[in-house]
Amino acid sequence: MVCLLVRQDKYWKNPEYYKRKTKEWYWQKKKDDPIGLKQRAHKWYEENKDHVREWSRAYREANKPIIRLKANEYNLRNHKEAVVVLGCKCVHCGYNKDIRGLQIDKITGGHRRWAKENKTESHTLDRWIIKHPDEARRHWQILCATCNMIKRSTNNEMPNKYKKTTGVMK
Repeated sequence: MVCLLVRQDKYWKNPEYYKRKTKEWYWQKKKDDPIGLKQRAHKWYEENKDHVREWSRAYREANKPIIRLKANEYNLRNHKEAVVVLGCKCVHCGYNKDIRGLQIDKITGGHRRWAKENKTESHTLDRWIIKHPDEARRHWQILCATCNMIKRSTNNEMPNKYKKTTGVMK
């Protein structure tokens, strides 16, 4: 125990020296090792793939509420940024009171076809809009939920299963 305290005391007197020594050791180890640290880690993963997958599964199962909460926060943050990029209000009626009532809509319709052509999924659309703001403004718009449903209905953008039940009430 005394030896450990002496080492800690030496470290705190000159931490830069020990950091430099650690880096030197790391680079020397990397130079001397023909396989390389990254390749060794990959090899270990390949040998222990079942163990890693089991550990990951157990971790996800044990922390499911926390993971879901973080994913929801991440998605909401991305959606807010995408809405800001596209203008923060409904282009038809001007609604801007609650972001939850605003939806991202493809101006010409064909959202699924566009997503397939651009190799992006619906849940990654927000990230795409943030990364490509100029192109996004040409193809996408913000509509409130009501205006979006009216547009989808009048332009026949509804999926087939909804076309039969949607219509004007008499």
